[in-house]
Amino acid sequence: MDELLLLNLIMTYAFIENNEITKYPVHDEDIISKYPGTSFPRYFVGVNLETFGVAEVLTAPSPSIDASKEYVIEGTPEFTNDSWRQTWIVKQNDQITIDDHFEAKIVFFKGARSELLAQSDWTQSPDSPLTDEKKTEWKVYRQALRDIPSTSGYPEKINWPVKPE
Repeated sequence: MDELLLLNLIMTYAFIENNEITKYPVHDEDIISKYPGTSFPRYFVGVNLETFGVAEVLTAPSPSIDASKEYVIEGTPEFTNDSWRQTWIVKQNDQITIDDHFEAKIVFFKGARSELLAQSDWTQSPDSPLTDEKKTEWKVYRQALRDIPSTSGYPEKINWPVKPE
């Protein structure tokens, strides 16, 4: 893909009037349709659009959150250090969403644990080719999988046991 096209695709703009944002986000098509009689270059990268009331909005990294308790929405850009910058707002999930996340973690864990137990069922059969010592290692591993729900931090933090070799 053309490097200028790629840059153009990730750039975001805002319409500005009296140092206030009137519309955000604004994309190339918005600018072109607002000024239909104007000939614009193919790509806006490096083009000064201030005379059209358009400002580039610099991206900012989204804040780190605990997705089970919070979510992020994009705020209105702010003018700082001589440029418009993207802002983020961290919101708290409601209790139903928090409970749903918690339940989803448990469902995921149970599915993953069941799969690991099923994959190791063969180790405990009477005709397994394993030595008694190896069978015991697998038995301890399988019990550790079953004990995970009683460990500290479950289901937020799961310390999976190491599968025997």
